[in-house]
Amino acid sequence: MSDEFDILQKELEAEAGGQILNNAMVRIQAGTTSPELSADIQGLLVLTAEKLLFKHYAQDNWFSGMFSAKNRRGREMSQVIDFSDIVSFKRYVETSFFRRLFFRSEPFYSFEYRDKSNILRTIHLTISFCKTGEASFYNCLSTSLTRKTD
Repeated sequence: MSDEFDILQKELEAEAGGQILNNAMVRIQAGTTSPELSADIQGLLVLTAEKLLFKHYAQDNWFSGMFSAKNRRGREMSQVIDFSDIVSFKRYVETSFFRRLFFRSEPFYSFEYRDKSNILRTIHLTISFCKTGEASFYNCLSTSLTRKTD
């Protein structure tokens, strides 16, 4: 099993162009304007020192095929965003104790970046799971982004 994870990690590092610092399972939210990504898909967000990689794996089982559009969920998608292309980044965490107690409140992230055509795009996502914890992922991401501006 460890060999499979090592192979996957090497493939992700090759695609992202660097060593993986952290990763998280995320859900793309409505309002995303990236042509590659559409709302309500899940995938892996990989963080390197200079780039973000969003990777959505194909879901070709019979059950998910009944409830999803084939063009959206039936193929693998990847998008790499260089930190130098990110214009703004925001994080929202619900601070109300009662809302967190009674409603599920995942941390919400919003990125604005310039694509290869210099068009401003937006990605909205929520962190579903991070092995190191969402706060650790955020600290790693914000440290990498501030390093970009130095």
